[in-house]
Amino acid sequence: MSRWCSVAILAVILSLSTACASTNTAPQIPGAGFAPTSPGPSGVYVALGASDTVGIGSDDPLRESWPHDFYVTTVNRGTGYYNLGISGFTTADVNRSELRRALSLHPTIVTVFVGVNDIIQGVSTRDFAAEFDNLMQQLSASGSVVLVADIPVLHSLPAVQACLTGQVSSPSVICPSGQAQLADITTYAELDARVAAYNAIIKREVAAARATLVDLAALGDYVKAQPQLVSDDGFHPSDAGHRQIAQRFASAYAARIAGH
Repeated sequence: MSRWCSVAILAVILSLSTACASTNTAPQIPGAGFAPTSPGPSGVYVALGASDTVGIGSDDPLRESWPHDFYVTTVNRGTGYYNLGISGFTTADVNRSELRRALSLHPTIVTVFVGVNDIIQGVSTRDFAAEFDNLMQQLSASGSVVLVADIPVLHSLPAVQACLTGQVSSPSVICPSGQAQLADITTYAELDARVAAYNAIIKREVAAARATLVDLAALGDYVKAQPQLVSDDGFHPSDAGHRQIAQRFASAYAARIAGH
């Protein structure tokens, strides 16, 4: 790799706005992405979301985030790749920042994983529904294949438990809100009800937009069943967790392409 390209990659990390040309086997820069110099007939893949999309929790977010895994294992070779995820983003943030960039890239495939930060930051179901509806309508109008994850079970995550109980399982685990508790949720029942309400909105809007649902909620209480899927911070997916999410997106994409 040339010295110029190395400098360009550093600028991408700092600005979250510039991409360096590469092939579909090159490492991805969270918040920016890569694309071949000529996208070719296979089109462009764009990932929208927050820290899970960036790859936080993996040992190497550049290469082991779930969007990168999905890209290199599932998407056609020659397709451009842009990971526009930014940590901490709510659905409203995605609409304000990531969506315009995504549409300007004329994507043929879009993955969406939002909602968790909305819950953590206390976004009401009404406001979430409005923002998510806008996101789905605009992506639907783009003509892309749109794959959308719902929200998995959250109540068993150690970091979420730290928010609700004030007890931490290790020094690396903190409440993801940055405060001592979640914005407006104080019990497990309230959390489960909020997740269920969000997921009902996601499923309704995905169906209306004729997008494809990636059912992460179907994993059930995966933290208890497969604790290795959670990273040391007690909140984000581990390398194995990112691979599991990528596999779920890959299965949904295969079913969509097959017309199921």
